[in-house]
Amino acid sequence: AKDDDAQLRPRKRHKFDENRTIKKKFKVQPTTLNEQRECKMVLSPKEVSEVIIGPKVLDFGKVTVGSRNVKSFFVSNDLKTHVLVTVPVNIRDELKESFPSSQVVPPGATAGFDIVFHSTSIQTFQQAIYFTLNDHHKLKFVVFAEVVQIDLTLSHDEMMFRFNEYVLDSTLTQPVTITNNGNADAKFQWEEEEPNNADHKPFVVSPMSGTVPAHGSVHADVTYDPGANNESIVALVLKVENGPSRRLVCNGSVSEAKCVMMEKKVDCGAIPVGCIKTKTATIKNVGGHTAIFNIDPLIPGITCTPTRGRILAGSTQELQLAFRPIEAHLYQANLMVHVRGGKDLKLPIRAEAKVPQVGLRTDDDAEAIKFDDSFVGSCSFKLLHLVNSGQIPAILTVDLSECPDFVLADEDKHLITTTATGLEEDISGPGGISISKPVNDDDSETSDLGSDAEGSEDGSEPRQRNLAGQQDKGLRYRIAVPGNKTISFHLGFRPTVVDAYSFRLNISLAGSDISEKSLQRVIMAKSLKPRLVMSQTVVDFQSKVVMREGTSKVPNRILLKLSNEDDQELEWQLAVDPTSTYREIFRIEPSMGKLQPGHSTQVQVAFTPLGVKPYEMHVPVYLGRNQSTKYTELTLRGIGSHPNILFDRPEVVLPVTPLDVPSKLVFYMYNDGYEALDVKYKVPFADSSKIPLTVTFPEGSRLSQTSNTLPVEISFCSSKPFSFTANLDFFDEENTKFSIPVTGCTDNCIFTNLSYTFAKRVKGYELAAEGPNKAIMLIDKEEEILGQPSLNGIEALEKSSDTPRSHSQYKGSMWSSFSTSEDNPSSAHERMLRKVYSKKHSERLRVWLNMNVLQDPIDDLVLGMSAQCGRSLIELIEVMFGRAPPGRVNPDRLSAVKKEAVAQILHQYEEIISFVKGYGGLLAGIRPEYLLRYEDYCRIDPPGTAAGGERQTSANAGASTMSTNVPGTASNKGRHLTERRFMYRAMHAWMTLIFQIIRIFGLAKVHWKSFSTQHLTPQLKRVSDSEDWSHMKQDPSTVGSNVYTVGEGLLLKWLTVHRQAIYDPLDEPAPPGKVKEDTRIINFGSDLMDGKAFAAVLQCFAPPLERRFDHTVDGGFRLHPEEREDYEHNMGIVLNAVKSIGLNTPFTPRDMLDFNQRDMLLFVMNLYMNLPAFIPKTTVKFKGHLHQEITKTIELKNPSKYVIDYDVHLYGSDEFKVKESRVRMEPQTTSYFAVSIVPHFKKPIHSRLTFLSQRFGSLSASMVFNLETDVSYEGTAKVIPLETTLYEPLNYELEVENTFHANAQFNVRYYQERLKGEETYPEEESSHLFPEAFWSATDMVNVKKGDKGKLLVQFLPFVRGDYRCLFVFSDEKVGEFAVQFQGKALATAPFEKAFVQTESNTPMLKEVVFPLKNAALERGLSFFAERFKQFKSRDKKSTISGMQEEGQKYAVLYGSPFWAGPKELQQGEKEKKDKKAE
Repeated sequence: AKDDDAQLRPRKRHKFDENRTIKKKFKVQPTTLNEQRECKMVLSPKEVSEVIIGPKVLDFGKVTVGSRNVKSFFVSNDLKTHVLVTVPVNIRDELKESFPSSQVVPPGATAGFDIVFHSTSIQTFQQAIYFTLNDHHKLKFVVFAEVVQIDLTLSHDEMMFRFNEYVLDSTLTQPVTITNNGNADAKFQWEEEEPNNADHKPFVVSPMSGTVPAHGSVHADVTYDPGANNESIVALVLKVENGPSRRLVCNGSVSEAKCVMMEKKVDCGAIPVGCIKTKTATIKNVGGHTAIFNIDPLIPGITCTPTRGRILAGSTQELQLAFRPIEAHLYQANLMVHVRGGKDLKLPIRAEAKVPQVGLRTDDDAEAIKFDDSFVGSCSFKLLHLVNSGQIPAILTVDLSECPDFVLADEDKHLITTTATGLEEDISGPGGISISKPVNDDDSETSDLGSDAEGSEDGSEPRQRNLAGQQDKGLRYRIAVPGNKTISFHLGFRPTVVDAYSFRLNISLAGSDISEKSLQRVIMAKSLKPRLVMSQTVVDFQSKVVMREGTSKVPNRILLKLSNEDDQELEWQLAVDPTSTYREIFRIEPSMGKLQPGHSTQVQVAFTPLGVKPYEMHVPVYLGRNQSTKYTELTLRGIGSHPNILFDRPEVVLPVTPLDVPSKLVFYMYNDGYEALDVKYKVPFADSSKIPLTVTFPEGSRLSQTSNTLPVEISFCSSKPFSFTANLDFFDEENTKFSIPVTGCTDNCIFTNLSYTFAKRVKGYELAAEGPNKAIMLIDKEEEILGQPSLNGIEALEKSSDTPRSHSQYKGSMWSSFSTSEDNPSSAHERMLRKVYSKKHSERLRVWLNMNVLQDPIDDLVLGMSAQCGRSLIELIEVMFGRAPPGRVNPDRLSAVKKEAVAQILHQYEEIISFVKGYGGLLAGIRPEYLLRYEDYCRIDPPGTAAGGERQTSANAGASTMSTNVPGTASNKGRHLTERRFMYRAMHAWMTLIFQIIRIFGLAKVHWKSFSTQHLTPQLKRVSDSEDWSHMKQDPSTVGSNVYTVGEGLLLKWLTVHRQAIYDPLDEPAPPGKVKEDTRIINFGSDLMDGKAFAAVLQCFAPPLERRFDHTVDGGFRLHPEEREDYEHNMGIVLNAVKSIGLNTPFTPRDMLDFNQRDMLLFVMNLYMNLPAFIPKTTVKFKGHLHQEITKTIELKNPSKYVIDYDVHLYGSDEFKVKESRVRMEPQTTSYFAVSIVPHFKKPIHSRLTFLSQRFGSLSASMVFNLETDVSYEGTAKVIPLETTLYEPLNYELEVENTFHANAQFNVRYYQERLKGEETYPEEESSHLFPEAFWSATDMVNVKKGDKGKLLVQFLPFVRGDYRCLFVFSDEKVGEFAVQFQGKALATAPFEKAFVQTESNTPMLKEVVFPLKNAALERGLSFFAERFKQFKSRDKKSTISGMQEEGQKYAVLYGSPFWAGPKELQQGEKEKKDKKAE
């Protein structure tokens, strides 16, 4: 009974996963007595069944030669005893790595055997493995595997290398992916199919060899270096170890370039070591195409700029060769210029570096320079001479940075304060002595323009001071000594602490560490504890007013403090020379006295100037009665001047604002010499309608000695775009005029007023429209009075001085969100300005210019534009405006004298600025000198910017410039800006000028007439019809905005219409009782960040892009982005779509989200200019026959005077072919472009042919053509004739040949018809009841490439006449073809013959038996029924059989006139007997 119950127990189910291995293995042999006994037992069949094995078939599938593959074979022991399982794995070499060979499986346990398959040959493997249980019972499992060779595939079979015109690289690199489809690592190596021994190889792969992991991939880079060949086609072969090779065809071509060097050699002659000398070399493009060049680095000491560039056909490129030798020897090198697609150029260069013959001399020619012992606070000098006895100039550096108590002064003992500009090693720089830039000052091009250090008031670099206010770093000086000249100067000793000094004076050649022995001197000095300490040794009154006649002469006084630091009583005397002419100008009271130890006294120094001129007097100081040796010297200085009104800034620049938004600013005026004055003013141009400027005095207009500071508030507001620079004049009681320049600008364009919206983004403004047809208006949420410079006030970048006193009630709040100091409002503006005109924004503008306008792209906006001396600027205007501006300077006619050449270029910029202003450019704050290169800027006369007012009287028509000591003011008169500060102004000037050009010549092209009539997508057309654009002169929603021009408003409408058409239906409906939020786009910032507007216009203009924006798939477009990652994701899809249609852009999604409104406007303009070209101009029809080549030619014309380059792209079916991927059209030429197709399908094949222009505007426009096939089978279908009688089937075995280049699975379709002829038959009336004549039981045929298949076709007619049937064999991946059958159905043979005999003209009757059913028809129907038996179609069978069961009507036709009878016969439904007819 227990055994019966055991048999009835359900077996335990085991699930085996052959791909999972069991790491723990059991012992190989039994060890215990119990295990040995149990493992020798003979099992019953039932017990054997309790040992579960699996899987019984191990199928490794396709594996690669050499791969190691592991699967598990399991044995599960459901017995209560141990079982010894032995698997013989050594029967085949492929399985010999399997393990273990045996295991002792405990009761209830499962053992896993690792079956390892490893084959070194290609084969189909099948092996039965017989294993044993307890060495008595034999069982088996089977191992299958198909071993295939290693198969590596390439992502490309052919790679086309074409350089974009704006790419200056000499090589072009494209990636290729090597994919391993097998399960074993594969080694590969690249080789050329036809290797050659040439030194230059146009195509190089990196890496050349390697290993591709199993089921993995490796990326390789193919680099194309055209060298001197303008076209190269090379086949590279990927050699695979134990696998087939793969072939990669690389096709590269460049425009043929031909350049020459204008100089045969460059000889720089002798150069002082450490100095810089520049020479120029010129490359000329003598070919017919643009040439791209790259220059190899030269030897140390010689540099060349630029190192790469583009030269238009017939143009030249000037190279600047800078020689800076670091040691004395002969420099010889070859300048190697690699011309892309042309021959390399070589230019020999020679220079000889020499050490200048310069020495240091003193009056006593002593080896050491010894200073007399000096008291702390005093100043003593030693006269030194630098003598250059050679011909070459010497540039020396005196480094006193570690000796702050020593300074240099001129021959008159005036301290050196002039700061060197440019490179201190440049021998073309000014002679004499100047202060070098601090060692830690970084003026490199890569430095951040937003991290400028503060400067001193006079424009010189500040000394570094420690916490106690003392200098802890001295100065470095530049001394230029011309050949055969001597420079004399003083070395000053100004001790600040008691100490002994002994050091070597560090005079070395600039740019090197070379210090000649003749320049070396030891400096020795000693400072003593002072006996008498003066609070200052130089009393400088600066500028003081000369008192007018009739006024009391109140002298200007400064208190001087004297302190006795000695331990004895001191008798002191300030001995004014009684013969001095200035003894009445400077007065000292008291001039002598006694001081007890530790005591102090005050001396009053008075200054009463009698004329307008500088004064200086030196007063010796004596201690005791002995006046033979002076203790120290007191210097008194002052300048006599007229009474003056001073201002806290050199000019007033009002913030740029939108229209009808007031621009307000407060500046301060200071009283300089007036006892009391009621200030009067005059608004520029008197007529306020020209300049609507308002001036108010919040604290009154009276200046006095007690109230010497007045705030002045200027307000400017206009309802029209307006820009001005004019003098605001203030007058004293004698009508003396004091003028300050005032610049203002207001505009309703983001290119101009971005600074306002940017600065107000925190404090608040609102963009809103009162209705759907109302203009977008900017509403300022609060009125503000601005107390700092505007966007155009670049001086704020150069200094951050404290204001004279805090006027918080007038302090502006426009920049307050950036401000960190109440006493420094300009620092907030600095940060804002650096954000609006930063390096990254200039880079975005540069990219836009390169992609859309410039034939000769630039690498850096400021440096690139200024280096070309206006050429790119003129090209920009010419492209966007249609003609060049006046004043253009021919580079070949520039003066050989550098300063004169700079004057010519400067005049050219002045003419261009005037030209742009004449067409509405708002450039009031732009100065032409900031468009120059820095080295050229340093060659012009320094600007004479005054910090004080401009004093003019009727007697003095000329302007007299005033200096000032008012805190917060500065004067740069007579000084050039440092390179870094110049770059601030240059960046602002270039960006402002270019944006104004784009505004008036580019954005102005977006107007209502062109917008409403051209390039209308279906979405725009629907809106045009609903709003009746044809009867509108303007769109009211774009006219009247105070922040956007009509062009900007139309661009926003353009985006809005398409966005609403595509995405409004997908947005969630509004909650009940609420109105759905308006999706009108009202700004170029936040409204565009979700990417929907861009996605919409791309889909509307280029429908093939719709799939890229599918929001229903994983990773698709996100309709409701929330996190930043969502916005970046959407922008990534947008940018990829833009790139896919050829509008290359280097920006990343993160860049796009960082765009300000101005950057985004440029991007939108780019789309607006280019996307309409993607509306197909026409559809080109390709009419022809299947499998026959059809070619169409498109005619292209270039009527312009520029070369036009088109990138050719095909989107859609790849059956269309073009021979060229780029078309270059010379000016005034016509080209013919061929497109061909060999259609493999009859259905229409569609594609888009796009000619994508590299430039927009007046140069060219992209073009799109629809391509569509109209193909027939005529002339290509094989015709087979068939003939049979009614109801008799004719079976035909059709040979189906695969002539395509791949295996095919043909779907079989057939289309048949009965042809109507002149003869009619009665059965035609019932033809709809009969089945179709042609039929095939097969609807699919598989045929290998080049092989033939069989298809059985049956022709079974039920109506007499002619038939035609077209069999179509189609594989969607391969192609299709057709076979035509022409069938003919004849009448059936008589089923009975009746013989009669009668006399002539004697009628007789004959009964003919008409059967109940037509036997021939029945037979034909039976054949038809057999068709459906194959498909078990009972419904159709019953319909056909019903044709004979129901009552039928038959027409009776007589084929002889001798016979007559009934015209028709009808059989009843239930009648079973035969009918008789006479």
